Amino acid sequence: MENSSKDKTRISKFATTVVKRRWLILLGALVLTVMAIMGAGNLKFNNDYHIYFDDDNPQVLAFDGLQEKYTKDDNAFIVIAPKSGKVFTKETLGAIEELEQLSWQVPYSTRVDALSNYQHTRAVGDDMYVEPLSFGYCKQV
Repeated sequence: MENSSKDKTRISKFATTVVKRRWLILLGALVLTVMAIMGAGNLKFNNDYHIYFDDDNPQVLAFDGLQEKYTKDDNAFIVIAPKSGKVFTKETLGAIEELEQLSWQVPYSTRVDALSNYQHTRAVGDDMYVEPLSFGYCKQV
């Protein structure tokens, strides 16, 4: 019980101090908020895993050698949303095919996936036809 009355006294003193100095506390909170906002412009995201390891880490060096010899997976996605909402039209598919051809010109491109080069397989009798998905669709439209 003794601790309980000491806690109540401590809480009462704290509450009294907060009420008496409310403008000072409000100003301090405002100053801290402004300082945090000013510093927020310096925040940035670094997705380079090298920052977590030493420069001579053998596992990282082996992984970097593997990526240098074969490939590094960095992807870029380009999304096309026609205003009409219809993707499978000759105009939209033509634009996608043109964008696909241009995407191959991006330096260090090793793969470009698009509706215009996505393979679609169909069978007619004993024959199998493999063609781009959009080409097969446009032929049927």
